[in-house]
Amino acid sequence: MRLSNPASGLPDHNRIENEVGMMFLFRQALAQNDLGHLIPAVYGWGSAEASQGWILQEFKQGSQLDRVFETASKELKQSILSQMADVVQAMQSFEVPQTVARYGGVSFSPDGTLVSGPMTTLSEGPFETYTQLYQTFFKQQVVASDKSPVLKGWHEDGIRTRLDRFRAERLPEMVSDFILPIKAIVHSDFSESS
Repeated sequence: MRLSNPASGLPDHNRIENEVGMMFLFRQALAQNDLGHLIPAVYGWGSAEASQGWILQEFKQGSQLDRVFETASKELKQSILSQMADVVQAMQSFEVPQTVARYGGVSFSPDGTLVSGPMTTLSEGPFETYTQLYQTFFKQQVVASDKSPVLKGWHEDGIRTRLDRFRAERLPEMVSDFILPIKAIVHSDFSESS
């Protein structure tokens, strides 16, 4: 059982719903490629009002990859990376349910259906467009600079004004070239060290 950590800075309700929902999707995606055994069974509960929650998941026996990868033989490393590529391919080729129609995270409707939801890292969303997602992410980073004693919000020399203008005007142009017609499962920190 994993208990929520209020000191993480992430809203537990979003984090827990996202994690449980994404593990549910991962399991389905991998099962289509005979890899479903890799994802543990998972159950969770989060309360936005109480800012707490929990995740109960099946224990999987094994070794943490980051502890063995560096010392593994070349053949074993190749085998591991090949298996990881299979996992990524399964995730990216999986057809996301139509109820997850917007960009961002996942959540559950009152009847338990998996739907679009806020992102864990942004605490906002879901977003109608990919551009809105990136604009919100960029804005969050710039606003976070307000708390930095070094960056001081990047107000000196008009940098903040230029960043805000970039977010409103140039970023949509840049992101529009990367809009994909399909949605896919993304695991942002999937590597041999995670």
